[in-house]
Amino acid sequence: MIAIKGLIDNIPDGKKREYLGRVFVNALIKYYASSPKEVDLNELVLRSFNDLIQNNNFVKDLIKFSDEELSKILNVESCIGIGVGQIRVSLIKYYDIQYDISVPEDTKIDTLTQCEQP
Repeated sequence: MIAIKGLIDNIPDGKKREYLGRVFVNALIKYYASSPKEVDLNELVLRSFNDLIQNNNFVKDLIKFSDEELSKILNVESCIGIGVGQIRVSLIKYYDIQYDISVPEDTKIDTLTQCEQP
């Protein structure tokens, strides 16, 4: 099995910042500026992979920067020309990503009109 880290290592840090949100990443960097610990963008992307895989641009960049690894996962010579949706579904199956799509039973919002308020 090809590790997710192997897919994201080839993506430039600027792209990783874009996916995670520049403000979020810059805030983390400033927070850790006085600390010896550095912000690892690969680790942040790895932790967010299940959400990022839903982003079309993220999948397109995986195709662009990690074609060799994706080709091994999909068992094809090259992923260029394969649809983003098909690659997304293949990655979700390959890594057995599960999403909780259940809706809570109590979704009704109780509102009081001005007449009913105490």
